[in-house]
Amino acid sequence: MIKKTALSILLIYAAAGTNAQTLSPSLGHAAAGDEIQNPALDELKPEVRASLGPAIAYFEKKKTTASGAELGRQFGKLGLHYFAHEVQEPARQCLEKAISLDPDDFRWPYYLAAHYEETGVFESALVNYGRTLKINPAFAPAGIRSGLLLIELNRYDEAFRLLDAVNRD
Repeated sequence: MIKKTALSILLIYAAAGTNAQTLSPSLGHAAAGDEIQNPALDELKPEVRASLGPAIAYFEKKKTTASGAELGRQFGKLGLHYFAHEVQEPARQCLEKAISLDPDDFRWPYYLAAHYEETGVFESALVNYGRTLKINPAFAPAGIRSGLLLIELNRYDEAFRLLDAVNRD
């Protein structure tokens, strides 16, 4: 648990209610499948509730004036809050929405990859580390994490090539 929390905090700094609530990402009506399902805050630990409540309120305030890439950044930031507290499904939804609205920011596929890695969806993690590297080829953490994941998957030749390339850059 401490390792996961430390990893979540590190990831955040690396790139600089009673019922379930739904966030609508659009300024008007949300399209089907275009909503973030928030957890029931009263079911979470008090310290998690104390952190997520204000983060959700801040997002709700900012989304009324944000659009495009700025709205994507707001989704990304909220997704990081969820990820840091291991509230995985809303984290995934927010990060996917951040990627769709702010596709040129390498942070969102990187954090989504970390989410997938942490939740055991390793192929999706590798895909998103790859997306990160396409956006920002010099971002070594994505190459290193991808290489280490390939080693875990016993894909040693791929891991060697990737980690060697990261080492040369």
